[in-house]
Amino acid sequence: MSRTIDKLLITVVEAAYYLHYSTQYVYNLLKEGKLRYKKKGRDYLIFSEDVENYAKSTLLRKRPG
Repeated sequence: MSRTIDKLLITVVEAAYYLHYSTQYVYNLLKEGKLRYKKKGRDYLIFSEDVENYAKSTLLRKRPG
């Protein structure tokens, strides 16, 4: 199975770009525990697999109506 993102860890800016969200929204996802991350200094490095899974789950979520 090929992955869409070819790095194991990505930055908040890269995650925001991939998800088409703001960086603040991505920080909120980190704070809520919806994305796993590692800190390196002041930087948050997010597991790309989690970003892909989050994107897929938002696409598959049923909308009320």
